[in-house]
Amino acid sequence: MKKIVIPCLILLLIIPLVTSVEFSIKPEYKRGETLITSISGNFLDSIQKENVKFYRNHIEVPFIYDVKSINDDYYIYVELSDTQVQPLANYSIVISGVRYYQGSQIVSDEIRKNFSISNDFADFSVSPGLIITQNDFSLKIQNLRESKIDVSVDTNTLTGSPSDFFSYFYDRQMIENETTKKIITLKSGEIKDINFNIDNVTSSTFKNVLLSSQSTNYEIPVYVIAYKQPVNNTNISSIGLHIKFDPLDVNYSFETKKEKIITVRIINQGNDTLNNIKLLASDGVKDYVTLSISKIKKLESKSNIEFEINTESDEEISLNGYISAESDEEIIYLPVNIEFIDNYVPPTPNGSSSGSSSSSSSSSSSSGSSSGGGNGFSLPTGKIIGWGLLVVIILVLFWFYKKKYKKADKKIDLLSLGEKNRKNRIKKINDI
Repeated sequence: MKKIVIPCLILLLIIPLVTSVEFSIKPEYKRGETLITSISGNFLDSIQKENVKFYRNHIEVPFIYDVKSINDDYYIYVELSDTQVQPLANYSIVISGVRYYQGSQIVSDEIRKNFSISNDFADFSVSPGLIITQNDFSLKIQNLRESKIDVSVDTNTLTGSPSDFFSYFYDRQMIENETTKKIITLKSGEIKDINFNIDNVTSSTFKNVLLSSQSTNYEIPVYVIAYKQPVNNTNISSIGLHIKFDPLDVNYSFETKKEKIITVRIINQGNDTLNNIKLLASDGVKDYVTLSISKIKKLESKSNIEFEINTESDEEISLNGYISAESDEEIIYLPVNIEFIDNYVPPTPNGSSSGSSSSSSSSSSSSGSSSGGGNGFSLPTGKIIGWGLLVVIILVLFWFYKKKYKKADKKIDLLSLGEKNRKNRIKKINDI
């Protein structure tokens, strides 16, 4: 019996560790290389950029990086620029502040992976290391070697449209194994943009763009959202769509350097359960907004779910774009127009801003005092001075009273005083 129970207990202890989070990176990267990795797990919270930090030994260090969610997995890319890394040093990627399932338990333990930087250079770097887009896009590559290199470009379809997208230009083509690979030649230190178009992509598609040289290889995750005609939420019921946003648009002005949170609902007004609704911010706003969720796994009929748009800017800027919600059947858009203004004061309920109200009040006060009529600040100021003088007089009288009559506070024994006077009179009579 023990021979059966003990292995079962060990298996129960191991299963949560095996099935929790899959997060693998190479143990060593070269200088200038772009780190690209994926994270799989059953997460209750979305992994945002602020949840990811980098350390050299125990010191936090900055890197250019990004985090995106594609098809239930998270992808991270990090530019290990030669100017930011120390060769032969030990580094860590740490993900914290998110909840996830570890077996049947919900935990929020930090997820940490270690790696080191070698003293050798990668053949080339690439930026960005992952793409989510509805438009044509480009990748920037740079030769890090002291001699020219050839970089081949290819794609691998994971899901969606098999139609390819390739660059508008190439240095030459090479026929190999009956497939056409594109080759780009880079001189030492040269930078080139590889431009891709998505004209032939007919449905939302997930591909890897494969870049390879003699000793450096990259697989760039690219998720292309197929273009669908934007839907006006106001007539959504009449055309039979299932989902809509509430409110119908986001149109706000905010003060700079202060984080703002906007709450939005997605409503399933259809009769069927919707699965895997993806939320995405467009290029016009994505650098200034963060969505609290990037995917809704299930939305029951006649139900809704809330998400938050966190937005902030350190400078004055006007943002124009949209948030898209895409299910398998349809896609809708939430127009986003946000303006950040220095020293912005929001309007008061009566429609005028508190800033303009206080300005007009201040100007009327100034005109009143300068006119000599005493109708500006004269009355409230006179009252303040009067009350102040009254308080001072009361304090002075109290002090004078305590000073002059402090002896009156002492208790007088009238019986002993009378006896003393009687003895004095008897003494005077005896003297006579």
